[in-house]
Amino acid sequence: MNEEYFEWLLNIIGIDPEDQNGYGLLCSQLMDTAFYPILEMDENRWEDGIRYRYLYAMEKENGDAYRAGMLSDHLDDILGGCSVLELMIAMADRMWCELEGSRYEANTGYWFRVLLGNLGLDIYTNNEYLCNEAAFFDVEKIVEKMVFRKYGFDGRGGLFPLQNPTSDQSREEIATQMNNYLMENYDILG
Repeated sequence: MNEEYFEWLLNIIGIDPEDQNGYGLLCSQLMDTAFYPILEMDENRWEDGIRYRYLYAMEKENGDAYRAGMLSDHLDDILGGCSVLELMIAMADRMWCELEGSRYEANTGYWFRVLLGNLGLDIYTNNEYLCNEAAFFDVEKIVEKMVFRKYGFDGRGGLFPLQNPTSDQSREEIATQMNNYLMENYDILG
């Protein structure tokens, strides 16, 4: 993993990797875990995630598109496909964009933490990793369930669980799941 890029991602979501009650170790594990677009339309979410590499490169190269492209390609070579962390940041950013200007407006970091909570990952602070030998494996199971869509009709175990689903969330593309979640919980898209 490119440490500077990883720290840049953490900055987007306001995570201090050294904070004992923070999520630096969890984010590191999420960065090291690949996201696989199981449904065809989820390839767009995969692209959203790796787009952050280009945004990082543009910032690092002061807007020089040619040099940013080279750096972004280099990151792609090192990192491979989209990570779960990149996907979750992309989805948190989409939530922020959808809710911008509403009474639910909050930053990307806030929505990232909502997603952690939806997955049940919000208990895995740095301190939890240091005190619980099983934390890494517990997180691995939770994330695998989400990535490979081993969650239920209502989306529990995924990024966007619902109280009253009208369709099987494990068969819906992630963007549709997000829209369903926002409509049910924030009533802004309906």
